[in-house]
Amino acid sequence: MRSRKSARRKEQPKPPAPSPPREDNPTNVRFQPFCDDPVRGPPLLVSDDDVDALKGRKYLSTALIDYLLQRVVPRDLPVHVLIGSSNAMSYFTNENKKSLGSKNPEYVEGAKKLRQKYQVYSARSYRFLAANCDKGHFFVASIVFDMDQDKPFSDVYVYDSFKRTGRRTEKPLRNTPAGSFLMAFQQFLLQFCVFSTKHHDTLLQEPEFILRNCEYENCPQQFNYYDCGLFSLATLLHLVDD
Repeated sequence: MRSRKSARRKEQPKPPAPSPPREDNPTNVRFQPFCDDPVRGPPLLVSDDDVDALKGRKYLSTALIDYLLQRVVPRDLPVHVLIGSSNAMSYFTNENKKSLGSKNPEYVEGAKKLRQKYQVYSARSYRFLAANCDKGHFFVASIVFDMDQDKPFSDVYVYDSFKRTGRRTEKPLRNTPAGSFLMAFQQFLLQFCVFSTKHHDTLLQEPEFILRNCEYENCPQQFNYYDCGLFSLATLLHLVDD
C-alpha cells in the first residue's frame, strides 16, 4: 500500500467558494482542523501516479483518498463532524511523541502549541471519522466523544471491508490495527484536548478505555486485495451523509 504522508499544496488557484452557512455550522467558527482534516484544510493536489492507480488493479494512495474527500464531502459539513486524514494513524503517532514531560525541548514546546490549538475540542460533543490506512490496509473508524458526559466515548465503530483480516472477535483488540488506532486516538485526546476534564485520570490510567464499547460494524465487503481504499472512501461518505 502506498501511503503518502501528505498531498502537495496548491499555491495559485483559489479554493472553491464555501457553501451557504447553516445554523449548525456558523461562519464565525474557526477551529484548528482536527487531525489534518482534508475537508477543512488547504487545497490538495495529487500526482499522475496517484491518478493512474484508478486505471488498474492497484492500491489507492492516501493522497488520492484525501484529495477525493476534499472535493466530495459537503463544504457545509456540521461543525461537530470531524474528518481525519487517511494518514491519521501516522499523525497521532508523531504528535503523541510530544509531551510536557519530555526531555526534548522541541517536544515540550510542540505539546504546548497543540494544547492551545486542540483544547477547544473538549467543550462539546464531536463525531470523528477517518478512512485510515495502517499496515497496508484501509478501514473506517467512527467515534463520538464528549467529555461532559459520564461516558466520554459512545458509538465507537470500526468498518472493515476485508473479512479475511484475521480478526476473531467482534471487538477490535489492542494488538490489531484498528485497536492500535483507537488507542492512539485516545492518547491524542488525553494529551492535547481533554487534559483538564473530569475524565483525564481515567483515560490516563486505562489506555485501552476506548476499546470497552467498540465494535466492528457491518459494511460492504471487497472481493479482492486492493480495493480497501475505495470501499473505505464509500463507507465514510455514507456515514457523513447519514
